[in-house]
Amino acid sequence: MGKIIYWVLLIALIVITMGINAHHTHNMVYIHSLILITIMVVISMVSFIAILYCVMAFIFDLRIFHVSSVFSLILLIAVLVGIMLSNFLGWFQHHYHYHMTSLTIMEYYIQWSLIYTTIYQVIFNDLSKSSKYMLKIVAESRIINPDYIIMALFPALISTWIAIVIYKVQQKQI
Repeated sequence: MGKIIYWVLLIALIVITMGINAHHTHNMVYIHSLILITIMVVISMVSFIAILYCVMAFIFDLRIFHVSSVFSLILLIAVLVGIMLSNFLGWFQHHYHYHMTSLTIMEYYIQWSLIYTTIYQVIFNDLSKSSKYMLKIVAESRIINPDYIIMALFPALISTWIAIVIYKVQQKQI
């Protein structure tokens, strides 16, 4: 029941915002942005995992090269995926002609997601440190450990953000 209320509130906020801003912007820009960012984040996650798997095979199985910093490796892969996604944005624009405002809205969605996930992690970590029962609650409920969310979501969001910035520069929007 709680999830239904959240979805109803989210849809109501989107409809109200579209109604208020209908005469200022394309009224479906929020929906289009949400759809496009969802597609891009999924592509980014799949690409990131595939590239990471291949690189790890080279590092551990074939011992072709050595990586001294996992952080640098993840950042390098995120940038590579971002460059690939910028090409996807060009293809998508050519076939579906979305508004450039959608890219700005997508950047806001990324920023909000990063901020929300960070706040979620801080609250989760503080609660788990202060309560012995937090780990038991997490084990018995559907609360997701923020470390897993961050490992999966942050590289995908950053790659998507890189793609948007690269594409905006190519289109002389920045």
